[in-house]
Amino acid sequence: TDNCGAVGVSCFPPSGSFFAVGTTIVNCSATDAYLYVGACQFTVTVREPEAPFLQCPTDMLVNTATGRCDAVVSFGTQAFDNCPAATVTCSPPSGTTFLKGTNFVNCTARDASSNSNTCTFRVIVRDVEKPQIVCPGDIVASTDSNQCRTQVTFSATALDNCNGATVACNPASNSFFNKGVTTVICVATDSSGNTNRCSFTVTVNDTTPPTITCPANIITNGAPGQSSTVVQFATVVSDNC
Repeated sequence: TDNCGAVGVSCFPPSGSFFAVGTTIVNCSATDAYLYVGACQFTVTVREPEAPFLQCPTDMLVNTATGRCDAVVSFGTQAFDNCPAATVTCSPPSGTTFLKGTNFVNCTARDASSNSNTCTFRVIVRDVEKPQIVCPGDIVASTDSNQCRTQVTFSATALDNCNGATVACNPASNSFFNKGVTTVICVATDSSGNTNRCSFTVTVNDTTPPTITCPANIITNGAPGQSSTVVQFATVVSDNC
């Protein structure tokens, strides 16, 4: 407004301009016919309430590294925003060593106006590596006294990339083995159900001689008119087998 005549008004930036996100100062001036100038200013603050769009990868299924119970996993996430400079952070980050099992990864996209969005996916690390199993060598034993068998003790060991592998043998250690050759099969099973096996033989030999008991010395008369006679006797024989 002016006390005399018309006034020309100009503003910078002018009305109808595009204003970027943030605060912009607008300077306006009014000039009358006598070139007197009045001025004022105000701010235009453009807020960005739109959260970025964040896309996590689908659940990832990976195998443990050879000889290890974990795996290094790399992944990528994508963030889209109406304004540039949106950043993405994930916990745990890409390139982390993930243990066997199900691991959750939480990602957050944040733009310059602190709008944020989140997504979550799983990294599932499987153990598909068979355990290693070592059987003893073939065993040769002798029967026990007065028995046709013997008790045999042995040990089979298992090594695995993850803890918890167990070994079961059939027949088991400390079993009684009969005379002859018996094949023992041992199976190692890890905590993920992977198995491996080995075998060996247990040979039981009978090295105990039989026992024989003779009767007492025999004195008898010869048959009449004969130079010899028939004599009956019995021996007692026993054996462990």
